[in-house]
Amino acid sequence: MLPDSEGFLGNEARISKIPALWSEAVEHVQKAYIEHHGPQIRSLYLRGSLPRGEAFEGISDIDTFSIVDRVPDVSELAWIPDFKRSMKKKFPFIGDIEIHFFPYESLVHALGYLSLRFTIKHLSACLWGEDLSEQFPRFKPSLKIAFAFHGFLGREIRETLSWLSEPRPPRGVQKACSWIMKRIVRTGASILMEQENAYVRDLYPCYEIFSRHYPEREPEMRQALEWAVEPSADTPTIARFLGSFGSWLTMESRRIFDANQV
Repeated sequence: MLPDSEGFLGNEARISKIPALWSEAVEHVQKAYIEHHGPQIRSLYLRGSLPRGEAFEGISDIDTFSIVDRVPDVSELAWIPDFKRSMKKKFPFIGDIEIHFFPYESLVHALGYLSLRFTIKHLSACLWGEDLSEQFPRFKPSLKIAFAFHGFLGREIRETLSWLSEPRPPRGVQKACSWIMKRIVRTGASILMEQENAYVRDLYPCYEIFSRHYPEREPEMRQALEWAVEPSADTPTIARFLGSFGSWLTMESRRIFDANQV
C-alpha cells in the first residue's frame, strides 16, 4: 500500500470487493456475532484478503473482529468452536475463521491499541454497526507503526518454542508453524517500512522487500515464506530455524527500533 501525494496511506478494503463465493460465509459469521453478542457490539469489521477481493480457496481466512462495550467472558464464547466446525463443513474452501472482541474504551484511549486503530483506518471494512474509522487520523508509513505490529517478535518466538516443546498433533504444529512464519515474513518487511515508504502485508511482496535489503539472508526468508504457505510439521527443524534466523531477525528488528528511538 503506497501513500498518496500527501504521504498518507489509504484503505483498499471494501465490502463490495468480497468475492461472490465467500459472501454467504461472511454473512453467516456476521449473523453469529449478532446472535450471540449483538447488544454489546458497536462495530464489526472484516480485514485481510477478502475485502480486498484477493481470497484464495483453501488458504484465505475470514478475519473478523468486533468493537464491544464489554468483552465477553470465557463462558460466553463457548459457541465459537462448534460454529467454526459447522462453517468448515458448510464452506470447505475456508482456511480458518478469526473471531475477536476488543473494548471500545481501550481502542479510543489506550496507547497499546495503536495497531488496532491503524487496522480499522487502513486495513478493514465495516460489516455491521458504526464505522469508527473516521474517529482516527490517517497514518503515514513509519517505524512506529512497524513496532506496534511487529515489535514483539522475540516474545512470540519464545512462546511458540515453548508450545512446541510439548508433544503436539501434526496439524497443530502446522498451524503454529504457519502463524509464526507469517510473523517473521511480515516483520522482515516492516522494519523497512520507512525506507520503502509503503505498508506491505501480503507475504510475497514482504519477502521481496526484505530480500532486496538483505540479500545474504534471502534463502532463510524464502524458507519462512514457504512454511507460511505450506507449513511443516517437523518440530525439531522448525525449532532450529526459529533459534537461528528467528533470533537474528529479532535482534535486527530491535536494533532498528532502538536506533530510531521507537
